Amino acid sequence: IRPILLFSISGVALVVIWNLYVINYNILNESNSFNTKALPIWNLSKENIYIVWDHITVHWYSKYFAHSSFHFLLAIIIVQIVAFYKSSSRLAFINLILFMGCVSYFILFYSQFKQHDYYFLTVLPFIVVTLINGIKTLQNISTNKVLHIVVKLIFAIIVVVGINFSRDKLSKRFSVVSDDYSRMSFLIEDNQDEIMELNISDNSKFIVAPDLCQNGGLFSIDKMGWNIEKQKDISTSKINHYKYQGAEYLILTSTDQELLDIGNTTGKIILEGKGINIFKLNTANNTKKMH
Repeated sequence: IRPILLFSISGVALVVIWNLYVINYNILNESNSFNTKALPIWNLSKENIYIVWDHITVHWYSKYFAHSSFHFLLAIIIVQIVAFYKSSSRLAFINLILFMGCVSYFILFYSQFKQHDYYFLTVLPFIVVTLINGIKTLQNISTNKVLHIVVKLIFAIIVVVGINFSRDKLSKRFSVVSDDYSRMSFLIEDNQDEIMELNISDNSKFIVAPDLCQNGGLFSIDKMGWNIEKQKDISTSKINHYKYQGAEYLILTSTDQELLDIGNTTGKIILEGKGINIFKLNTANNTKKMH
C-alpha cells in the first residue's frame, strides 16, 4: 500500500503544481493558452455534439492511423473479450483503469476533439497495453508456432504500412501552405529585410493584429508580445492597454482605413510594407498605471 500511496500523492502533487503554474501564467500574460477547466460534452448543444463526433469519425479517423491499424486493434480487443480467461489478469486490470480514464477524459474534454487532435495522445497508453495484452492472450490461446509467425507477420506489415501512412500525413501537414492562420507569418517573412533595417531591439515587445495564430506572427518576427485575433477586436483602448503592459510596436495586416487610423492615433508609422504596416507606439503614456 505504501508504494501505491507514494505514487498517488506524487501524481496528485505534480498535477496541482502544474495547474497552479498555468493559472498564474494565464493571469500574468492575459492568456488562455492553457486550459484550466474541463470543457465537457454536456455544455454543448446536440448540434455541436454531432459536429464534434463527425470530426472524430470522418476527419480524424483518417488522420491518426492507417485504417488497417484500427482493424487490427479491433480484432485484438475482440480476442481479449472472447478469450478473457487466457489474458493476463494484471494487464486486464490496468487496462480497465486506463479505459475508464480515457472515457472520463473524452467526456470532460469532448469539445476539444473537434480541432485539437493531440488530445488523442491520452488514449495511446490504453492502445499500447491493449496490444501487449492481446499478443499475450494469443500466445496463451495456442502454442502453434505457425500461428505465432502469421500473427507476427501481420503485425509487422501493419506497422510498416502505418509508419508510411504517418510519414505521408506529417509531410502534408507540415507542408508550407498559406492560410488564415499563417497569413501574418508569411507577410512578416515577405518584409523581413525591411523589418531588419529598422534595427528594432531584441527586447522590444510587439502587438500583431489581426492574427488568428496565438504566436505565429510573434514567432516569425522573433519578439515577445501579444496578438489580437479578430479585426473587430482591434481598438485604441486595446492597443493602449497592451502599451501600458510594455508593448512598443504594432503590426497591422489590414488595409482598413479605420484600423490604420487606430494605428496612427496610438503611434507613428515606421514601415509601409507589402501587406503590413508597422507603427512605433507613442511613449508619452507608457509609464502611466492602469486604472
